[in-house]
Order: sequence, then structure tokens, then C-alpha cells
Amino acid sequence: MVVILKSDAPVILAGLRRHNRTALYHWAQAMAVPSVLQHGLLPRRDLDSRGIAYDPHGYGRAGKEEDFAGHVCLAFMPHWGMMRRESGPTAIFKIDASIVAVDGAFFCPENTARNEYDFSEVSTWTTATHLDDLFTGPTDWDLVSYQSEVWVPEVPVDYIRSVIFRTVEDRDAVLADLGSVATALTHKMYFAVIPSKFPDPQPVIDLDEGLPF
Repeated sequence: MVVILKSDAPVILAGLRRHNRTALYHWAQAMAVPSVLQHGLLPRRDLDSRGIAYDPHGYGRAGKEEDFAGHVCLAFMPHWGMMRRESGPTAIFKIDASIVAVDGAFFCPENTARNEYDFSEVSTWTTATHLDDLFTGPTDWDLVSYQSEVWVPEVPVDYIRSVIFRTVEDRDAVLADLGSVATALTHKMYFAVIPSKFPDPQPVIDLDEGLPF
């Protein structure tokens, strides 16, 4: 696909370099990896129109998911709070942070699921200044919130640099399912096992033994 950049893309990319940020992340169920590496990360609206299955999640209030259905949410840190709710194997896509400069991208310093954030307003936060608002200072690496978000119309496969897994078993199961998708990739893709990128698993309680308190 042809990627169209913002008119102020050089200013935005310079800001990204000031904050020394090179990657964004998006997590999904591990079984979605082959589809993502074939189609890219698509917004909910495109997934629906193409008949591609996905695991939906809430957006804070009824109807809000439709407002944001034309964009994909990325973050400078994997969202552990949401990942902890997932019971099956997950994967994290590491994405070239230069995608912040594509036309249609916008920025939010906190979680857009919060009541005070409406799409009509947040979607206008598109400039280098709004990107800076995600950080604690004009040259700081630190975010004002680990839930700071970047929303983009989609993530082409060419922007995906690697796929990260919690365990070797999770990675190998996905690699076994890739088939022709792997040979169709046009750039080097890394499939890494980095447990520290994932939250600690929730403890499994054996009800026969009683609660641990």
C-alpha cells in the first residue's frame, strides 16, 4: 500500500528522535499472528468488511468502539493491564515508531477509554505538540502515563519489525502455522521470545484446595 505522510511529518519525526523512541507496540492473541503478517494490523471496520475474525474488546462506553473503529491503537509500552485479562497465548508486535507520522495518526496522553476522551476531540490531536504531550518533558523518554496511546489508520506489514512471545512453545506454535505467509514477507521479520515483555501470569486457583487466604 502507498503510505501518505502528514504535512508536518519531518517535525513529528524530529520530536520522536528527541524522545529517543524507536518502537511502538500492539498486542493480540497469538493465533492472530498469521493474519496480521498477511494483512497488517487493520482497524475493526476493515476487519469486519473483509470478514476477518478478531477478538473484540470494550472502549469504555457503549458506542465508543464505533467512533474508533477506523483506527488501530498502538502504545510505547505493551498494555499489561489488558493483557492480564487474556487467558490464552499472546503476542506483541514491535512496530517502527515512524508510523506516528502517517496521515490520520493522532495522540492521546492517557487511555482513550476514559470518559473524558471523545473521538471528535482526540482525533484532532495530530501534531508534533500533541506527540510531545505524551511525555513528561520536551526531550524526556518517560511517558506521562504508561497508557498513552497512538492511533493510526492501519499498520502495514512493512512497519512491523518483530513479533515477541512469552515462551518458546508459543512462538513455535505460531511459526508452524505461518506457512506461505512467512515466504511472502518482503523484509526480515524477527520472532523473539522475551518473557519480560509480558505481565506475570495470573495465579491459577485450585478450588479443591481452597483459596490461598
